[in-house]
Amino acid sequence: MALPMTLRLSLSLLGPSDTIRIKWCMNPPPSSRVKYATNLDGRPSCIGVIIRDFNGHITAAMSKILPTHYPPDTAEALALENGIILAQEMILSHAIFESNSLSIVQSVNARSTDGTLGHIFNGILSSLILSFSNRNLHHLKRKHNRAANELAQLAKPAENTLVWKGTMPPLPHSLLYPDPP
Repeated sequence: MALPMTLRLSLSLLGPSDTIRIKWCMNPPPSSRVKYATNLDGRPSCIGVIIRDFNGHITAAMSKILPTHYPPDTAEALALENGIILAQEMILSHAIFESNSLSIVQSVNARSTDGTLGHIFNGILSSLILSFSNRNLHHLKRKHNRAANELAQLAKPAENTLVWKGTMPPLPHSLLYPDPP
């Protein structure tokens, strides 16, 4: 019998001029963690998602180009939605989602379905409630998301969705498993 897994998803909005050094985290995630990022440089928005198990090992990843360029909050919401979908495909029952978009975190946690993103938030909330028996969404600083950002960058030349399940995405080992701080 498989043990329930916890998913930790973090979202980051990184533009082309960001050159920050990012480490995974001080301690391994409690169960599974998913990180995701968006790329906003005027071209179609791109997202990257990375799911790690309780030991910090990658269990799934995704690199996806969206159909058009979206404003930052829309791209962040779509990245969260895509991260949830990948987590559902991995059949995870416990979820800790982390995002560096404070406005997205606050809106989802407040269960707000008003405004221009209300329809996306409604879908996110429905998916969280129906798919995860235990779920949380927390704000996280952007610096903890370099691997997911690099996955978003991979979507540009591929021009389609790339998904890795049970295998490593084509990123340097030092980026996927940085030394602890």
